[in-house]
Amino acid sequence: STLPDEKYGCYQQLQATIKASSLFVQIPPLQEAAVTHILGGWLQGAHRKLTPEQTHLVVQAFHTCPLPLFLKLAFDEACRWHSFSKPEETRLQTTVVSCIHALFERLEKDHGKLLVQHALGYITAGKSGLTESELEDVLSCDDDVLNDVFEWWVPPVRRLPPMLWVRIKAELAPYLVERGADGASVIFWYHRQVIETATQ
Repeated sequence: STLPDEKYGCYQQLQATIKASSLFVQIPPLQEAAVTHILGGWLQGAHRKLTPEQTHLVVQAFHTCPLPLFLKLAFDEACRWHSFSKPEETRLQTTVVSCIHALFERLEKDHGKLLVQHALGYITAGKSGLTESELEDVLSCDDDVLNDVFEWWVPPVRRLPPMLWVRIKAELAPYLVERGADGASVIFWYHRQVIETATQ
């Protein structure tokens, strides 16, 4: 799929390559019944439940930004709620970009601002992506990261503990993709809007 916006150029390039207009199909917006069905499937797969009020909040939020990526981001945030969560704890963002910013800010809070910023920066800067070994190596050569990680103790080997990246990756898994490049399996961002937000 692609967007018709001229600033991306993908749709225009496809039109120049594929002459038959009948081969292009416009994807209509998701209807509320489909949104509820998708949420139910995701919740079942994640072994989670939302109260009817919380489900309504997610569906209403989707109406403000009816994009599949927004629905996924809102769902991931809603999975952190409890049935007893207060109303102020169950608020959702209103755009894809604000959702991604909120995700990055939560990762920084949970795993350390410097480590998260540098790790995501290296992934974004990689032309074709980075292997996990490359990412661990470059983070282990980053004195700012190591000084922050080892602020309170001196390790026998001054290298980033692998589990730190594993925890971050686990939370970012829906927004990362593994693909082949130069004979190796590399990780990179799954969606253009995540790349653009991370670049900011």
